[in-house]
Amino acid sequence: MTQKTNRTKQYIKQLYEPFHNQGEIYCISSLTYKETNRYKIGMTTTSTDNCLLHRYKTYFAGETPEIEYKKTVGDTKNAEKLIHFLLKDYRLGNTEWFQGDPKHFFSVMDVVSNYYPTKERVFNHFQIQNSDTKYIEIVKNIAKAHYENEKYLGKMM
Repeated sequence: MTQKTNRTKQYIKQLYEPFHNQGEIYCISSLTYKETNRYKIGMTTTSTDNCLLHRYKTYFAGETPEIEYKKTVGDTKNAEKLIHFLLKDYRLGNTEWFQGDPKHFFSVMDVVSNYYPTKERVFNHFQIQNSDTKYIEIVKNIAKAHYENEKYLGKMM
């Protein structure tokens, strides 16, 4: 492979990196857990609602879990990290379980979902297409902000 081809591939990867892990952040619970204000906050890049609920049946001792809230984000891994950091005072041990007012959790999820928008939301907001030169400039700036945020989050955690 030529050096130019490698640079081109690296450049393309850099452009799309902020959206490489697009998926959903979610808050899940069950009737019994809601009585004690306990909620699991996690992320998924592949699961449908049915798969997600089936996956967590074991956590809820036979009860049917319910998805209380979910948001689509451009980077599930970092969105989840940021949510867990922001809700650290509500966290139960070193788990994805939190105890407290779910409305507060949902508000934090809303804020974080705006911080990690999906590619579609960015494109719609700026009314751009993949071929637009504005697209390349915007995605470069997103990639730069993403990189800076990674360094900042790494220092906080």
